[in-house]
Amino acid sequence: PPLPSCPTRRSSDLRSGQTRDAVVAIRALAAAGYRVVVPVRPSVRFLSRDVHRRLEIGELGDPGFVERLEHEIESGGHAAFVPASEGVVLDLAGEVPPLLDKRELGERARAAGLATPRELVFGSYDELRSAADTLPYPVVVKPVVRQFTAFRAQRPSDVHDSPEPDDFSGSLMVQPFVEGPMTAVAGVMWSGRL
Repeated sequence: PPLPSCPTRRSSDLRSGQTRDAVVAIRALAAAGYRVVVPVRPSVRFLSRDVHRRLEIGELGDPGFVERLEHEIESGGHAAFVPASEGVVLDLAGEVPPLLDKRELGERARAAGLATPRELVFGSYDELRSAADTLPYPVVVKPVVRQFTAFRAQRPSDVHDSPEPDDFSGSLMVQPFVEGPMTAVAGVMWSGRL
């Protein structure tokens, strides 16, 4: 049931109802009494049962998507816009917000007293490949600002043989691959309420 002090006639936007983070946000907003609107491609069938309305304007990467989404946001009628992926944030922001830069995120986590895996940063794929024989395997290789999916490297040949993604520009981060379960906590904070 909706929380008593939350508006029930407002809506919030999310980019896709198919990612884990999006589903968590959709459920949290719906539980708080918000009607959630999700921009999707017309062909997308799966969405969280908590989605109030599908906004069929396409998805990130579709021609004209950003312009259609900006128009929808500017039209009003929505309490908030919640980007559910780094790609949407990057496309709409035009620059890299600090928390999407993994170096900045790590620094802030350590400043808050949280332990983070050791990290090595390389300015290019060539620099990474030059250092491949010295890395403490197994490792995870990821872009400092997400442009492709991270991958696990077991040995130097995994790094040497990994294809450089098209149009990649930026730095790469290497961290030890941590064995064991991973736990994440996700939610939506709005006006001081979780």
